Amino acid sequence: MGKNEIGISWTIKGFENRGFKVEKYNIPISTINIVAGTLTILSIIVWITVCRLLWGHVFFPTSLISATIYVAIMIVLHELLHAIGFTIRRRIKWKGSIKFGFNLNRLFCYCIYLKPLPLIDYLIGALFPFAVLGIGLFVISIIIGSKLLLLASICNFLACTGDLMLFHLAVKKYPSLILEHPTDVGFIALYEQHVDQ
Repeated sequence: MGKNEIGISWTIKGFENRGFKVEKYNIPISTINIVAGTLTILSIIVWITVCRLLWGHVFFPTSLISATIYVAIMIVLHELLHAIGFTIRRRIKWKGSIKFGFNLNRLFCYCIYLKPLPLIDYLIGALFPFAVLGIGLFVISIIIGSKLLLLASICNFLACTGDLMLFHLAVKKYPSLILEHPTDVGFIALYEQHVDQ
């Protein structure tokens, strides 16, 4: 058992002692990849359709360096938006509450809130990058006719695959509090148990 798993086990034990029912949920990377693959096909269809309708041809970036820089910026913005979403409703300070990192084993960046969050705050944080960089950029790209922003919005939509799946899982399980898992794509759900008098 790794250091993070030991920490999680102590956290679970602590909340159980405080009267919470604790459940651990995670989404396998293989499942996320399958869903992402399906969404990629749909996104390509949307990309080709919108490009042909608005500009009469399909646009692709020609500079690998520019594309790499652009993707790096989008990744940073994506994780920052998670942090903003987790804390925006209660104006929580990031220091000691937010952790950014990169999982070398599974090759993905992450932003996690280190303390249990009310369900609504978790849902806002999970969906914030999708709302801003996915839907927001898509609407703006159509309004101003920007091919680059359209491409960015579609790429960000795909980057939010795991976020959208976690959002759906959290709504389905509907816990009182959620504690993000530090290594898996998942969370620990905390349910308040009411004892009848």
